[in-house]
Amino acid sequence: MGVGGAAPGQVVVHRDPRDCLQVFIELAGEWHPLPWNGLTGGEDVLAFSDA
Repeated sequence: MGVGGAAPGQVVVHRDPRDCLQVFIELAGEWHPLPWNGLTGGEDVLAFSDA
């Protein structure tokens, strides 16, 4: 698992700038979503600058 080169053993992580609710990791050539834990359900999500 992970990549070689300058960052051996690291996991590749990507994000979609249009959807801040999850990031994606690459494992064995497949992309897997990692949703945020602790977010409220539905469309009512606080902005990063909100308390």
